[in-house]
Amino acid sequence: HGNGLSERLFDAEGWLRTGDLGFLRDGRLTITGRLKDVILINGRNVMAVDLEQHLSRAFGLKTSRIAACGAIDPKDGSESVLLFVVERPHNPDWAYLHTLRAAAEDYLGYPVRAVIPVRRIPHTSSGKIQRHQFVSQWMLGEFAELAHRFDENRPASTGVIDPDDVVMTAIAGAWAQALALPIADIGPDASFVSLGGTSVKAMRMLLLAENALDRRLGTKAL
Repeated sequence: HGNGLSERLFDAEGWLRTGDLGFLRDGRLTITGRLKDVILINGRNVMAVDLEQHLSRAFGLKTSRIAACGAIDPKDGSESVLLFVVERPHNPDWAYLHTLRAAAEDYLGYPVRAVIPVRRIPHTSSGKIQRHQFVSQWMLGEFAELAHRFDENRPASTGVIDPDDVVMTAIAGAWAQALALPIADIGPDASFVSLGGTSVKAMRMLLLAENALDRRLGTKAL
């Protein structure tokens, strides 16, 4: 009971802080997950296991072969979404990993920083994924090289924007400014989210596009 231990372990009403998430219905407590396994996206809570199960169903993966994590970016305090997939780290199928990333971004509506190939997913003795191990390794920079290789092997955008198409050129320019990317990286089939787009950047992009076209587009254009 010394050194404030009780205050950290119990809340003001005397409930033990277990770190579990759940809900009460008709006097019955149902555990839904762990607080540390929640990914915070623009103020929205996403359970890591929900994303893992979605991708597992979509790609026919065993749930033990993929892990989703959220890690705080030390530069700006934003949450980075990371995926770890059992693959050959020395020679992974980068196209497949980028397909996984696109599917995750469609599900989340938020960029995935990287999909990292790993030899195995660590589990507890009871079979629970130890996501915190990946987060700690990421924060220490242990996956920096793999993340760089993932970025380097991003599929090239197919197609070229017609320079005579005033609208497409203006929109591509707005994308480039909002995302801080070269306009050459913006193709007609590019994904705004995959290029690092967020809801905040989308609103800035819309404003830039409206200014360039000298017309109001409105949020429905997003």
